[in-house]
Amino acid sequence: MQPLTDRDFRSDVAGLYRRLHRGQTLERARALREKYAARRLGRATVRERFEALAGIRDESDADLEGMSQLGHALQTANAIRRDMGREGLGEDWIVLGLIHDLGKILLEHGEPQEFVVGDTHPLGCAFSPAIRHAEFLPGNPDADDPRYATRCGIYAEGCGLDAVTMSYGHDEYLYWIARDHVPYEVAWEIRYHSFQSVAGEYLHLFDARDIELRESHMKPFARYDLYTKDPDDVSSEHLDEYLDLLERRFPAALSW
Repeated sequence: MQPLTDRDFRSDVAGLYRRLHRGQTLERARALREKYAARRLGRATVRERFEALAGIRDESDADLEGMSQLGHALQTANAIRRDMGREGLGEDWIVLGLIHDLGKILLEHGEPQEFVVGDTHPLGCAFSPAIRHAEFLPGNPDADDPRYATRCGIYAEGCGLDAVTMSYGHDEYLYWIARDHVPYEVAWEIRYHSFQSVAGEYLHLFDARDIELRESHMKPFARYDLYTKDPDDVSSEHLDEYLDLLERRFPAALSW
């Protein structure tokens, strides 16, 4: 297994978002969803994909300073594990902490960072100025399309997030892989965990179930996903325990 941190890796957050905001059109996001619906990455166990995170770095996340996505998964799961008694979190939360970023394996298979990592947002409606690095959004062809210029755009008020096309990334990819193997709440959080930073700007698209899950899963999980990142403080003490958990929960190979 590779080292958890590569000090020679350097994030280019602004460059990543410049490419992301120029390239993530509604048409492109839908094409990527269709492309990966074909499960073109072959069969592998969840444990195998989890261990592969040791070789993956996220260009959008300067907080990690070159830490691998395996290190980030361990930090997230460790923080949840510490809070299980106090917060009443069940084992599903540990699973969520471990696997939420597994979709970043797309980077190992040739997909550019701008279509895998970074915060996500709805496409097909007006861009919120609160989107991270919104200064690059005028370079997106959708910004000049009148069909997408209103707050709802092509969607109906209260349509629910399942009806909304988000900018494509590891969240959407993993959702379709995992959704039949985890509780709905876990699958929902996998799908939208990179959206939480601007979710409040798009509540007019949420339905009642989305609102409930935002409170019960999106906001609490952000504490563990976003605020445990420290490249100098990661423990693999419970790694064997986590690997056993993944093998119990996902004993068979999946099509990726």
